[in-house]
Amino acid sequence: MAASTNTFRQPQGGWYGRNIEELCAELASDPHAGLSEPEAKARLALYGENRLQEKKRKSLILLFGRQMNNILVFILIAAAVISALLGEISDALVIAAVILLNAVVGVIQESKAEQALAELKKLSTPRAVVRRDGALREIPSEKVVPGDIVVLETGRVVPCDLRLIQSVNLRIEESALTGESVPVEKIDGVLLSDEDAPKDMHGSGFSSKEQPLEGVLKEEIPLGDRKNMAFMSTIVTYGRGTGITVATGMSTQIGKIAAMLEGGEDEHTPLQKKLERFARILGFIVLGLCGIMFGIAAGRLYSLGGVVPREQFFQLFLTAVSLAVAAIPEGLPAIITIVLALGVQRMIRRNAIVRRLPAVETLGSVSVICTDKTGTLTQNRMTVRECYAEGKRTALSGIDIQNPVYRMLLEIITLCNDAGYSPEASAGDPADHPQGVPPADLTDHPKAHRVVDQAYHRVGDPTEIALLESSFGFGITKEDLSSRMPRVDELPFDSERKLMTTVHRDSRDTFRVASKGAVHVLADLCTRLYTSEGLVPFTGTLKENVLKAADRMSEDALRVLGAAFKIVRQDSYTKEDVEKELVFCGFVGMIDPPRLEVKGSIERCNEAGVRTVMITGDHRNTAFAIARELGIASEPSAMIDGSGLDELSQEELDSRVDRLRVFARVSPEHKVRIVRALKKAGHIVSMTGDGVNDAPSLRAADIGVAMGKSGTDVAKGAADMVLTDDNFETIVAAVEEGRNIFRNIKKVIVFLLSSNSGEFISVFTALLLGWPPLLLPIHILWVNLVTDTLPALSLGIDPGDSDVLKEQPRRPGESLFAQGAGWNILANGLLIGCITLGAFSLGLLLHEGSLLHARTIAFAVLGLSQLFHAFNLRHSYKSIFQVGVLSNGYLIGSFFLCGLLQLLVITLPPMASVFKVVPLQPNEWGLVIGISVLPIACNEIAKIFFRMKRH
Repeated sequence: MAASTNTFRQPQGGWYGRNIEELCAELASDPHAGLSEPEAKARLALYGENRLQEKKRKSLILLFGRQMNNILVFILIAAAVISALLGEISDALVIAAVILLNAVVGVIQESKAEQALAELKKLSTPRAVVRRDGALREIPSEKVVPGDIVVLETGRVVPCDLRLIQSVNLRIEESALTGESVPVEKIDGVLLSDEDAPKDMHGSGFSSKEQPLEGVLKEEIPLGDRKNMAFMSTIVTYGRGTGITVATGMSTQIGKIAAMLEGGEDEHTPLQKKLERFARILGFIVLGLCGIMFGIAAGRLYSLGGVVPREQFFQLFLTAVSLAVAAIPEGLPAIITIVLALGVQRMIRRNAIVRRLPAVETLGSVSVICTDKTGTLTQNRMTVRECYAEGKRTALSGIDIQNPVYRMLLEIITLCNDAGYSPEASAGDPADHPQGVPPADLTDHPKAHRVVDQAYHRVGDPTEIALLESSFGFGITKEDLSSRMPRVDELPFDSERKLMTTVHRDSRDTFRVASKGAVHVLADLCTRLYTSEGLVPFTGTLKENVLKAADRMSEDALRVLGAAFKIVRQDSYTKEDVEKELVFCGFVGMIDPPRLEVKGSIERCNEAGVRTVMITGDHRNTAFAIARELGIASEPSAMIDGSGLDELSQEELDSRVDRLRVFARVSPEHKVRIVRALKKAGHIVSMTGDGVNDAPSLRAADIGVAMGKSGTDVAKGAADMVLTDDNFETIVAAVEEGRNIFRNIKKVIVFLLSSNSGEFISVFTALLLGWPPLLLPIHILWVNLVTDTLPALSLGIDPGDSDVLKEQPRRPGESLFAQGAGWNILANGLLIGCITLGAFSLGLLLHEGSLLHARTIAFAVLGLSQLFHAFNLRHSYKSIFQVGVLSNGYLIGSFFLCGLLQLLVITLPPMASVFKVVPLQPNEWGLVIGISVLPIACNEIAKIFFRMKRH
């Protein structure tokens, strides 16, 4: 029985490089009897339950406080307090509502991200079969402890990290952890380099076939190549095995990923950073200018009379505060939130769910998309692509099923097959499908690695399922063949033989032997070759040509499986000779094929200046073949694998990362390292993926995008965006949507600042010139209220520009005022300020110095000119007629509604009395409209010169 915990020393790693005897001694466990119950309880108390630690949730108060810790929010709070003290209760309430709205939305979005580790926990299996006190017992997986002997069977989820003691045809699906396309065949031997390998490879006494891994040092073996290990949350798809528990809970590979998630800090998106910088700059400028204006005006009044009257001092102070409140676009945070939220709704209609509002804009600014291969660029299901028979390679869809050689090839891979495949009834009868074309719904089915897929009735190994699917497209089904030629004997697949053979009753007195396996092994067992002309000797040049063809197919990243057969008489059949003197028929090449739509999507990304980088755990040949087919990389020099990455320092990787397009055989740590190197190189990085192994890199990237159908809950929880259709094209749509949303946000910022600066310039200039107050505080606040709401929001939801993907991505550090936005704000602010001053002067001239009339005209022109100016912002260089005057119905509606409100305030006597204005005559309204339309006229002229310069 096992020793006490006093003598137990848990190993820290390198389990795959130790023999079982050494490891069992270190773990104080008996491979035959397992642990005793008292010992297991003691270890459970010592090491804790086999579960992933949950990240401590942030309290609502803390989340709310984080949302309030923003300089723009502080300025808004101060503005609300001052407005309330000055009696502007309605304005104070509006500002307070904006602050609370943004805080609540932020809390809701951030709380969703806290569910990532809770979703990660769901991947662990609820039950495990262990050997305790010499007997098999099924226990909750949380009770598994280091040293436990765990039994694995087909369909079970591995409950912890295991060093395998016994492996019988054991294959484990690890794609969610390592990115491997097909289940990994496991062994139970030590993985050593040649120089480390002991002469007696069976020193443990418990291994039947310990195998060294050539030329790889213990500490350098990648996760995907640790074939004598089974990892927590992976799935057994075939065979059986036994392993000793070497890691539980957070010490497992998936636990390390969970720790990486927990340790990662949430970063602000580029938009949030820009808005924070913008808020700080705006706050200082506005407060400083208002203070200067107040000081100049007060000094002027003092110089004229020696004493500033209390009423004038209060009115001046109120004007300065009103300008400060008006100059700060308090509606901007709410408008941006609404614009992003509406963008999210559009993205949902385009099969993307955004978990955080700013992520829409961030995806639009990415310059690099790092994408996993399996399940993202590919369909995550093995597919027969080519056949070799009759001395030539042929695409599956191009074979002639009437040719007896091809029919025999398909019959062999169907008979010699332990999988089950029966498409649902809606798929129709096999005979209804064109030759070589499987049912249409088979090209987009859920992940094929599932052990049992009820929707499509797939059972067994994905490779064998792919063989059945290829035959099904030609009307050859396993059910039909098995009914005509029932199986009477078999030799299961063995990793040493690299073959599987089945025997079927072909007639009353004959058997058909069907074999499939490695081509080089099968070729040595064959003495004849099957051709359409009959059987010919399989020697010399014929065999050499077949082997060369198989090698070339392997170099093209296809997994090759050969097929052979023979007919034997029942009375002469012996199991010992069943795999001798076979007839070679041909072989098939399989691959996890790329998604049909991905190549076009990558081309669109290239056109948009967005680089696509493949990061996968799969083999380098397979990765490069897919990358070359999709147009990601054309030269092998653009690829590096995990061992190559290990040889590079971080500085060397940083210098080379821009030249690399494919990263193969990488670990989760490699992925995070690559993403960080790209970010350090100045890129805004998006990472797409679906597996547990993708979660840390999804969090490390500027924006993480998870697959909704095939993705694990961990990937979805760690991502900023989830694609419900697992379609790479949706990412391109998101890039387009994100760019348009950022453009719209920039339109809103430019509109608000140019309009508000027009207000400030007009009032400030009038004070400098010694004029009477151009506008009263209530006028400023009213214009600010009217123009900062509906027109700004309408610009925020402006229809997208069809040419947006023809432009290069924004530079990561690009200012919100880049590409002429700053000059646009200044020029239009001056323009609006000047025409308001001109309208005031004209009013004085027309009404013989009547301040009331002049102020009314200036008030009307200031409001209407800003409404007209909104149409200028729909495009930076295209005319409003090129964009389409009526294409934004919301802007048209807001223009007429806000214009009507401005008209009613001036025209209706009760409102005119409150606002201290006088009704205008029709000819005066004509003058007001003529002056107010000047921003459109001036901007249209400027756009003509801009287009001439652009072309």
